[in-house]
Amino acid sequence: MTIAWRQLQQAVRALDYEGTPRERLVAACYKLVRVRTRDMPAEVARDFEWLMGGLARYPLRHPHDEIKHRIAAFSDEQVQHATRLVWRMHDAVAVYQPRTSLHAMRQTQGLHNATAYS
Repeated sequence: MTIAWRQLQQAVRALDYEGTPRERLVAACYKLVRVRTRDMPAEVARDFEWLMGGLARYPLRHPHDEIKHRIAAFSDEQVQHATRLVWRMHDAVAVYQPRTSLHAMRQTQGLHNATAYS
């Protein structure tokens, strides 16, 4: 689950980047390309499959373009749902990390959009 944790930390940071929600989601999903469903806890494996399952797995020829194309097909509601899923997956994996304080991590990383998940 270590790779999932590292990549999900980067993904939630990407959700706090400048840009539209859709652009931020593309950046977040790009961070998850190397994660496999089996790297995720069972409680969020289906969510991960829904979000990333339509993409060919790493190595992709043009991962950013493939992700951008997939997310472009999402409705605004699906973009919001997918953004909440990234946070949900992050929080689910955080539970398995030693000495992880989600609240402290969000404060120290300055994740301004963290409340969007709530």
